[in-house]
Amino acid sequence: MDYIAHIRESDKEEQTLRQHLLESKEFCEKEGEKLGLRKVAGLAGLLHDLGKATPEFFNYLNDAVYHPEKKLNEEVLITRQRVEDYFLQGIIKTRKSILRSY
Repeated sequence: MDYIAHIRESDKEEQTLRQHLLESKEFCEKEGEKLGLRKVAGLAGLLHDLGKATPEFFNYLNDAVYHPEKKLNEEVLITRQRVEDYFLQGIIKTRKSILRSY
């Protein structure tokens, strides 16, 4: 299954999660380079929306765009936030470890 990160409302063009995460990684690496944190920033970009890789979020996104009359599924958003928090904690620990080594 190709998970979707975004669906543009104006023309319903879909951006796959893979495409979104890889583009985010590239952007974050460029910005992270300025701080000497290219790889860490790239990893953050690659993982920042990993919580969207669930059938629940896929269904939520489709409903939000194609069936806006349906209510927001809070459970999907909570699950996504938990996944993002987990990876963010790992990134922070990695960054602290890197900084301690200098």
